[in-house]
Amino acid sequence: MPFTRRTALRHISAALVFGALSTRAAWAEDEVPLVSNEEATPTQPGGVGTDVRAPEEPAFRPVVRPLKNTADLPGTLLLSSSRERPGIGDTTDRYRLFTLQGGALTRISYPDEELGPSAAVLSQDGKQALVVAGSRAIYLLDLKGGTGPRPVLQRLEAISPSQSDSYMGVAWSLDETRVMVARPKPFGMTVVSVADGASVLTPYLGFQPSFAPDGKQFAFSYLAPGEPAAAIYVAPTDGLDAPRKLTPTQAYETWPAWLGDGQRIAYLSRGDTWEVHVWNLRTQAEQVVARSPSTDTAIVGFVFSQDGEWVACSLLEARTQQRSVRVVSVLDTSVWLDLPREGAWNDRALSWADGSAAARA
Repeated sequence: MPFTRRTALRHISAALVFGALSTRAAWAEDEVPLVSNEEATPTQPGGVGTDVRAPEEPAFRPVVRPLKNTADLPGTLLLSSSRERPGIGDTTDRYRLFTLQGGALTRISYPDEELGPSAAVLSQDGKQALVVAGSRAIYLLDLKGGTGPRPVLQRLEAISPSQSDSYMGVAWSLDETRVMVARPKPFGMTVVSVADGASVLTPYLGFQPSFAPDGKQFAFSYLAPGEPAAAIYVAPTDGLDAPRKLTPTQAYETWPAWLGDGQRIAYLSRGDTWEVHVWNLRTQAEQVVARSPSTDTAIVGFVFSQDGEWVACSLLEARTQQRSVRVVSVLDTSVWLDLPREGAWNDRALSWADGSAAARA
């Protein structure tokens, strides 16, 4: 069931999920070309069907143009990289934020960057970014430099016996007016107005939120009491109804991402291997769009291109603990590109925007 061109997902998570992209070090405003080949308890399925059908094979395989190098990637890819502080250790504070567009890497600066970007997301046009610094602060950045960084919610003190709050995950609504922040108990999911900072607590606990395109619902990952594995749930943003489980399967599911047509939700599923699945809300069927390259390698995160035709998977190799990024065609999974790797550092893919408007500005 091939994807059609639609506005892609808008989703980020504060969980550290790392990939790898190799290139020379890049500094502020410099561009370097990259070349080469848990209070509310969700319980009810809520109308979700039990038919989990494998996707039908298309009558023909679409022709997908191979990616020769990173210059062929569409739009703007937002990356977090430890290339400026390579070495042993994989803590958040080693990472800095970069955009990758047209094969060029550009460094992004923001307040509290010494904490490291635990999560970030680009606006649809690639001109703004929402950044979570070390799970303690959230900033709205104007990447064109017109205005200075603006805080979203108050800056938190470091975790301590008397301070347990943190910003564990964040999502940005498609119209860019609201932010959903995942926080631990007793705070839960918080909806924040970008305009005035007003916040409203919802009755849900969970991780890795993702807004529906119309902003009326959101998806999130949650381990329900008594269940063997985490699963994906869907709930209204106004908090008035109980969450419903997305799929009838008992597999471990995480990292939900609502796709732009509003009818599909992508997520990670773990069976014998890690896979990126897409669940169709209308047909109640799922499609596998990417698989880990080996049983020793896990997919620990992903982002879709805005046209929905490519997915960038963050990989973790168990034996070496190396983290890398592989971009895979959704239409033909035999077409893929590993982002170049030349040094002892890690990268992770955080967001993927159209970026065409930003490039013209």
